[in-house]
Amino acid sequence: RQNTRTVKSSIIEAAGTRHMDIAKYVGSDGDLSRIVMTAMLGGSELDDTDSFRLSMVFWAAMRSYEVTIAHHEEGLLDESQYVGLEKNLSVWVGSSHFQVWWRGAHRNFSRSLNELVARSTESPQAFPSSRIENET
Repeated sequence: RQNTRTVKSSIIEAAGTRHMDIAKYVGSDGDLSRIVMTAMLGGSELDDTDSFRLSMVFWAAMRSYEVTIAHHEEGLLDESQYVGLEKNLSVWVGSSHFQVWWRGAHRNFSRSLNELVARSTESPQAFPSSRIENET
């Protein structure tokens, strides 16, 4: 039992680290942050280089989701650790840039991720504002 708890704890930590690494990578690069914000907020002014950089972010994020889904399916992540995944994914799916990219890329990912993306497409979420507003 102790070994099982240790393995599950390591998987939970790794899942969080993968997702945070993507966030830190995008957040620490001003140009990449602009590219992702443009995509997520519905802008279309991405040149070929920006589109390529964005597609690399999509690849990294979807591979991370795919691994997390696999761990959940194997019983290594319980529902409480998995519950926010679909809502979080729906923010990516809500981007028109993602939808164009996904049409060409979806065959490279697991059936489980494809199903989750399809469900998320039914109710995409708006990208949360990065602005902090004061309530007075």
